[in-house]
Amino acid sequence: MMHCWNNVVVDMVASLRPTTSGDRKMYKHTNRTTTANVLEGCRQDDIHHHLDEEDTPPPWIFSKKECIAVDAAMFKVIGKCSFEERPLGVMRAGKAGNSSHDTIFWAMTYARWCFRNKGCAIYTDNICDVFDILSTLNSGRLNGTHVINVLKPKLIKLLVARAGLLPPSECPLTLHEILHICDQVLEIGVPRMSSLFKFERMNLMLKKLLKNAAKG
Repeated sequence: MMHCWNNVVVDMVASLRPTTSGDRKMYKHTNRTTTANVLEGCRQDDIHHHLDEEDTPPPWIFSKKECIAVDAAMFKVIGKCSFEERPLGVMRAGKAGNSSHDTIFWAMTYARWCFRNKGCAIYTDNICDVFDILSTLNSGRLNGTHVINVLKPKLIKLLVARAGLLPPSECPLTLHEILHICDQVLEIGVPRMSSLFKFERMNLMLKKLLKNAAKG
């Protein structure tokens, strides 16, 4: 579950980040929705004609200024969490910190706040709605029947909507894996209890205790 969640978040964030050569504000990134092979695939499938017709970036891609504003929103978070506990620089690097845990935590807790009034709502709302379902599936207790009869159909509608909003490159196998995790709730119980979440978090803590970074 943990690696699936992380891949979903990273892929969705990547679709929003603009192509940039990299600098202090934004790390190097190529938005694959504007690459030649994706554009050619859209032509062959006769979809997303606007990608060829417009000289401006697609409406789902944030400007560099918007990306900086998304990351800056995290500095306005107040409460019990310490500075170190806040996932920072998600749009700058495409993920939070050095761990999957931080990236997932950002998506489930802060993404909707960070995306508020930024980008095009039809795309960011779809992403945040998917993140909300991931958050629910990450709960310590779940009603299996509710997951199959309510959450899974809702998730399918969101993924179908995403398939219509963006090129096929943004609907990878990882999104399909979420549906299997929904099915597994009835078979093996709450996904969180059989994930690597706790191990990975402890593994990160142990690495920080080492004087020399692990290599090889």
